[in-house]
Amino acid sequence: MYIHERKEWPPFIWGEAGQSGLLAEVRHEQGRLLGLMGSFGFGTREEVSLRVLTQDAVNTAEIEGETYNPRSVRSSIARAIADIQTDVCFNPKPKLVNRRLRSDRRGE
Repeated sequence: MYIHERKEWPPFIWGEAGQSGLLAEVRHEQGRLLGLMGSFGFGTREEVSLRVLTQDAVNTAEIEGETYNPRSVRSSIARAIADIQTDVCFNPKPKLVNRRLRSDRRGE
């Protein structure tokens, strides 16, 4: 059972009018961050990306009530990055990491 499926979970209501301004601001800041990262060397960009993706996967798992070992997640992400860069498909684990990495590459 996902956390949002529990009885005690509060209802979620999306108000587009109240959110669109915040979303635009976040996207603007994301663009600024990506621009700043462009000034770093390739190795630094890869390391920062690896750290962010690792933390994102670990945090997402926690939201779903699961606990992942950060070192294992980092290893899976590193393999997935190598997989994408060399076009070799061997389906790294955990699957959550693979899905998240692919969505980040598409800019989602």
